[in-house]
Amino acid sequence: MTTTFTLRYEGAPSCVDCQREGVPLCAHVGFNPEAWDGMIGQGVHAPGLDPTYVHILRSAEIASDRKTITLVVDTERPDMMDLARHLSRRPEVTAKAAVRAVHHETGEQLEEGWYDRPLIEGMQVAIDRDVYHVAKVEHPNRDPETGAAGQDIDWQVAHLVPQPDAGVTPSR
Repeated sequence: MTTTFTLRYEGAPSCVDCQREGVPLCAHVGFNPEAWDGMIGQGVHAPGLDPTYVHILRSAEIASDRKTITLVVDTERPDMMDLARHLSRRPEVTAKAAVRAVHHETGEQLEEGWYDRPLIEGMQVAIDRDVYHVAKVEHPNRDPETGAAGQDIDWQVAHLVPQPDAGVTPSR
């Protein structure tokens, strides 16, 4: 996703040295082109950008008065596990969690299998390139007093909310 936004310099019109010399407006403040030369193609963080995503600076255009800069930033979603690809159908010794992923409204089972880790509320997962938000997790086979699952499989039921506007590149 590409985002274009403008930052405005709101600091003093001149630096301390120029103020001491009586220069009301100097070239030492504002956005300096030299500071951005090596930033193109690099990761950046700026106000309003989600710090959990990777943001790559594609261009930076500084106004002639050096008070504003327009940045074009590409945002890359982090890779996430696709449950349809990474869930095993067999309970292996290395599996950490038996996961049953269900739709949060309909209760329809979306996936089921053994996963290398339990799902956590708030995380995003993909199923066949569709992105979901984990809204709630529960363990219905656990005894509420002891927390033990007894002889049944300790299924983690993850309630997933579709995120229709989210593009995804699942990890392979």
